[in-house]
Amino acid sequence: MRSGSPVAAVHGPLRAFQPSDGFIDPAPTRYAFCRASLRTKSYALPSKQVFEGDTGWFFHADELDSNPSITPDLLDDFTRLTRTLAQRGTKLVVVVPPPRGLLAYSHLPPQARGTMATPYDARLRAYQSFVDHIRRAGPMVPDILAEANRNGVSLDRLTSPSDMHWSTTGAWVTSLAVTRQIAPQKLKGGVPPLMGTASLVGAESYRTTLDTLCRTPGRGQTVRAFTLPATPATQNRADIILVGTSFSALTHRYGFAPFVQAYSGMATQNLAVAGGGPLTAFRQYAASERFKTDKPKYLIWEFSPSMMSDAGFASQLGGVLRTACPANTPATSAALGAGLSALATGEDIANAAPEGAPIQMTVKSDNAAFKRFTVFLNYVDGRQDTVDMDSRAAPDMAANYTFILPDDRALLSDIAVRSNDPLSGTLRTQLCPAVDPIDPNPATPTLFSRLAAWFKSFWS
Repeated sequence: MRSGSPVAAVHGPLRAFQPSDGFIDPAPTRYAFCRASLRTKSYALPSKQVFEGDTGWFFHADELDSNPSITPDLLDDFTRLTRTLAQRGTKLVVVVPPPRGLLAYSHLPPQARGTMATPYDARLRAYQSFVDHIRRAGPMVPDILAEANRNGVSLDRLTSPSDMHWSTTGAWVTSLAVTRQIAPQKLKGGVPPLMGTASLVGAESYRTTLDTLCRTPGRGQTVRAFTLPATPATQNRADIILVGTSFSALTHRYGFAPFVQAYSGMATQNLAVAGGGPLTAFRQYAASERFKTDKPKYLIWEFSPSMMSDAGFASQLGGVLRTACPANTPATSAALGAGLSALATGEDIANAAPEGAPIQMTVKSDNAAFKRFTVFLNYVDGRQDTVDMDSRAAPDMAANYTFILPDDRALLSDIAVRSNDPLSGTLRTQLCPAVDPIDPNPATPTLFSRLAAWFKSFWS
C-alpha cells in the first residue's frame, strides 16, 4: 500500500496521547459488494480477496484463519543473529505484531468463526507459540498482548477496521511493550504523558480495493495519527536502530519509532522499508557498510507474521546475516536495462565453491537508484523462484545485496534480475563460498545438496 495522503485535518492542540486518539470507528454501513468484488479471480492473489465481517470491518482471505508458524532455519538465524550482535554489544529486540485474525476475531465474518474454522483460543496459542519460539532462540520479545491488557485497551483497537497494519493505538501499546523491555525504569512510576498533536490522515485501505473493482467513487479510509514535536534528526550515533516493514516505516500514520524514542529516551534511527516482507529491511541493513560500523545498544526488528510472504525464502537464503564476497573475488558484469539482466549461469555457480558447499552471491550496481528489483532463480526442471527487494525507504543503504543460494542450487540453470524502475547502468556479480560471521568456515555439504548435484546430471 502507498503511504497515503498528507494530514487532512488537525483536531486538537498539543496534549497527552489517549488510546482513543489512535483508533477510528468502522464505517457505519455495510459495503455494497459488486459482482467483480465477489469473484476471487478479480484479485491479484486469491489470498487478497476482501471480505466484510461486522459492519465496516474488512479482511483479506489470508487473515480469516491465519496461524503463524516459524521454520527451524529461521529460528537458527535468530540464534546466530542474537549471538553476533551480542559480541558487538547490541541486544536484539524482535517485535511481533499479533495477526488481525486474532486481534479482531469478534469482527470476523461468520464463516471464519464457525465450527470448521480455527477458534480464538487456538489462534492465541499459535501466536504465543510463535513468540515463545523466537524468545527461546535468544532475542528479547516484548509482550504486546499483556501491555494492551495492562493499559485497558481492547485487542481490536490495536488494528484498523479496514487495513492490515496496526492502528496508532496499536503502535503506542507496542512502543510501551518495547520500553518495558529495554528501559523499564522509564515506566516504573506509570506511563508518562506523551505530548503531541492528534490529526486525521488519509490512507489506502481494503475499501480502496473494493472501490477500484466496483468503479465506485470512494475515499478509502481515514486513520488517526498522533504527531510528536520534531526532534533533531539522528545523523550518526543512534542508541536504537529500527528495521521492519510498513508497520514501522509509515511513521506519519502510526508513529511507532517516535513513540519508542520518546518513551525510552534513546536516539532512534528508523530504517524500516515499506512494501517488503519482514526480511527486506533487515537483509539490506545487514549487507550494508553501516552494519559493520554501527554499534547501537538495541536493534529492534519489527517482524510481522502477517507479512511473511518472503519468509519462505529465508530457508533458501540460509540466513539473513551475511557479509559481501571478498573484494578479490572474480566478478562478472551485466548491463542494467529495461529487461532481464543475467547474473550467473549454472556453470558459474558450479565453479564458485566445492560441490555441495554453501554459496553466496553479491550483486552491486553503479546506479545508486537500484533499490527495487526482482531476482529470478531458474531451474533445469522448469521451476522458477523469485525474491522481491525494495529498499527505497532506506536511502542511505548502499546498493549492495548479498544472497545465499538455496540448498538445491546445483539444479539452477541461471540467475537473472529485473529492475522494477527504468534504470541504466552496470551490475557487478560475485559468487563465493558463503561467509558467516559466526562460523567463517564453509559448512559441510548437506546430503540434499549432494543429491541435487547428482540429480542435475540427468539434464546435463
